[in-house]
Amino acid sequence: MDKLAPYHIFDKGSLTIVHAGIKKEYIGKFSPRIKAYCLYGQPTGELDELGNPIRYPWAKDYQGKSLIVYGHTVVKEAVWINNTIDIDTGCVYGGEFTALRYPELELISVKAAKAYYQGENNPLINLRF
Repeated sequence: MDKLAPYHIFDKGSLTIVHAGIKKEYIGKFSPRIKAYCLYGQPTGELDELGNPIRYPWAKDYQGKSLIVYGHTVVKEAVWINNTIDIDTGCVYGGEFTALRYPELELISVKAAKAYYQGENNPLINLRF
């Protein structure tokens, strides 16, 4: 895992996929700091009521041309913000697995067969499905 790239660029820069997020100025660059940001986002230093780190909503500031597809922050349904989309609909917690067809920009979601993780820090507890 340590040797994998923290993000991938496709379609001559029109599409970037990343685990948690990426700043416009990080695209095309690599460093330990950028890798950490891509994997975990930018924590605010605060915790939610379940003890999970609260992350800065980087997508609200994103103004890049590359469409960013990411997850890591569980949402009830895929969320478009600026030129980004969060497709983490909580499959591991029993939500859905969501994919984005590109370049069609079509979303496809499938209900999880089961909750693969049922720990007390499950973010789906607060999402009403």
